[in-house]
Amino acid sequence: MPRILLVDDEEPLRRTLGAFLRMQAHEVHEAAADAVEAFDRVQPDLVICDLIMPVVDGLTVIHNIRLRSPRVPVIALTGCPDLAGLARMAGATAVLSKLASLTDLTDHIEALGAAAGRHQASRH
Repeated sequence: MPRILLVDDEEPLRRTLGAFLRMQAHEVHEAAADAVEAFDRVQPDLVICDLIMPVVDGLTVIHNIRLRSPRVPVIALTGCPDLAGLARMAGATAVLSKLASLTDLTDHIEALGAAAGRHQASRH
């Protein structure tokens, strides 16, 4: 299972989603404003990132992740569908609504798992 960095400023949502992903046997690390530092520390295989956050916005986080690692898949989560194009321009691999089902999210994680596995293999 890929090592996932989950970035969201809303702690209850982040903790709930993190718990769900852990139940799916994923290794999950949580971050908010410290997302880029957490990325450097954790070296995740996949990132799930909220786009609208008060301290540092998700577009900036995704851009900075892309500067560090262009191959790590990034799933952007947003409550504002108008940001989908900007998220893709910043480097998001996929964009999901925050209202998407957990099944949709896990389907995307599984679909990106091959890319995450290739990234993980290249680190070792």
